[in-house]
Amino acid sequence: MMQEMKLKTKLLVVLLVVLAIICLCGTVKATDEEVTDEYVQNILNAIPDSMYLDIPEVEYEKSETLIQEQLDEIFEKNKIDTSKVEILINPVQIYYGMDGFHNATVLINWNVNGYSEYKSKDISIKFNNTDDYNLADEQIVKNLKIEPKGYYVVNYNGNNTSWDEMFNSAEKYYNNLINDETITVKADTGAGDLFFINLMSEEGGTSLALFKNGVLYDIRVVGYEISVPSITIPNNVSDNEINDYILDVITPAYKEYCEGPMLEETFDANKIKITKGAIYKMKTFSHDENGNQIANYKPVSIPDGYTIDYDGIEAYLIAKREEPITITTTDEETNVKLDTTTDIVPAGTELVVSKVTTGNDYNTVVSSLGNEVNNFVTYDIKLLSEGVEVQPTGKVKISLPIPTGYDKNNLVVYRVDENGTKTEYDVTVEENYAVFETDHFSTYVLAEKKVENTNTNTETPTTNTNDNELDETPKTGVETNGTIALVLTSILSLAGAVTLKRF
Repeated sequence: MMQEMKLKTKLLVVLLVVLAIICLCGTVKATDEEVTDEYVQNILNAIPDSMYLDIPEVEYEKSETLIQEQLDEIFEKNKIDTSKVEILINPVQIYYGMDGFHNATVLINWNVNGYSEYKSKDISIKFNNTDDYNLADEQIVKNLKIEPKGYYVVNYNGNNTSWDEMFNSAEKYYNNLINDETITVKADTGAGDLFFINLMSEEGGTSLALFKNGVLYDIRVVGYEISVPSITIPNNVSDNEINDYILDVITPAYKEYCEGPMLEETFDANKIKITKGAIYKMKTFSHDENGNQIANYKPVSIPDGYTIDYDGIEAYLIAKREEPITITTTDEETNVKLDTTTDIVPAGTELVVSKVTTGNDYNTVVSSLGNEVNNFVTYDIKLLSEGVEVQPTGKVKISLPIPTGYDKNNLVVYRVDENGTKTEYDVTVEENYAVFETDHFSTYVLAEKKVENTNTNTETPTTNTNDNELDETPKTGVETNGTIALVLTSILSLAGAVTLKRF
């Protein structure tokens, strides 16, 4: 691994040098006076072999500025003219690996007949806490198990992601994962690429630097990772409209990418295919028993992700519904209340309610209720979004004021359709409101049900009489049964007598 890091360090230094030369070619103004080797060597000799930076190692990002300040002081103190050349500083970076971390490179560039020439010098860097390195902390850091996430979420603002955004997200993720205040994780890459809306550290991999108490103890290349922009889908966008919404959002970035220097072709929106679901195949490396590097691919699922295919090249985007906002509104004329959220109805939805006391709808309600209720009040309830009538996508809470005199124990709410069909809703009483839930609005009725007399006992009570008075009250129970038995006995006796006479 260390050899790999050293090799990468050398390759990256060369790459950066070449890149710097290309970028600066033509920018260094040619002077009348020729830049001699002696002139350049005089500048190189003034640059020290080592520098002390009065910052902890964990603040290594400040090294470029501090090195530049020290060089300016040295050149000024020694009256060294640097006006004929361009001086660049390749500062301390974590993707150099542990061996390269304590080094920076000063590059001197100048122009000769339209061509760039350069010389460089390496500087050994020491921080104010470099000597605090200790084996105990090293062991703790080396033993940390860190699985690469594979992707890092960034906000999408209509432009391509910056590397700073990507690695700020990575650092936040790993620091939360380790959850140790004494340990800090910094992330970076030596080289990468851009694929439409995703940055990918595929050229250099993601380097993680692990600091404990501000001292660097380990640098790991965890994998070829990507940034994934995230957007918010408004709640008024239906599921069927999400792909079109995403297309509108990403089109500017795709157009810029296609028609820019990377592809230099005309952007064609018809080439874009958007699919719900995203799995990124992260490339990682391992080594066999002989030390040979082996590439591995690990599928990483991206929650709420969408795959965007442009002419066979895939990119990834996260699209989440916006967090629902509570909506509570009251119709001022009727005091009918609505309670819901923006994932059920669009933000800014207006509640419009009117009492129905005459007309066809009222007659339909009267006919539908029949004799089932004592009292009722009818409402026409509507929801308007930007002046257009809408229906909720789920259940909302409606509160109807209870009129004076209504029996709160016998309330019922009906929805009455135009054809007279009524649907009953469960009702609860909250203060002086009848509350129910519905997912459809039309004509609603709050009614007081009739209470039927359920007493079916018709037995006539026995009247107390004096012993000397005639009791004309019909007998029941045992007395009645005795009378019936006496009558039956007489009939049977008479029948027997008749029978005997016949024989």
